[in-house]
Amino acid sequence: MKHLFSKKIVCMNCGKFFNFKNDNGIYIYICSGYKNYGSKFCPRNVVHEKDLISLVKLHMSKHLNKSHKKQILYEDLERFIKENIVKIEVDKDNIEILYSDCTRSFWNKKDLIL
Repeated sequence: MKHLFSKKIVCMNCGKFFNFKNDNGIYIYICSGYKNYGSKFCPRNVVHEKDLISLVKLHMSKHLNKSHKKQILYEDLERFIKENIVKIEVDKDNIEILYSDCTRSFWNKKDLIL
């Protein structure tokens, strides 16, 4: 099964992609460098899928016309991610999403309250 952000999230510490993990019903992405080689290779970097979804929806709502803002369906979200997100860079507490229209979104995970 391909997950929403497969091959999109990159660790800025080691350059490896993040892997999806179902952690007792909580969907997370974890740095594959840490997962495969341990903390001496890369510090533990985790991003919650629900946070990424909220961030992408926020970006979508800023760029969609009013008739589409009421409800963003999962299929719309999936298509938007596939077609518009070039890369998501994670550097410990910072998340940067790069979009195909050359816009960027920045967030600090410590300030992320969604």
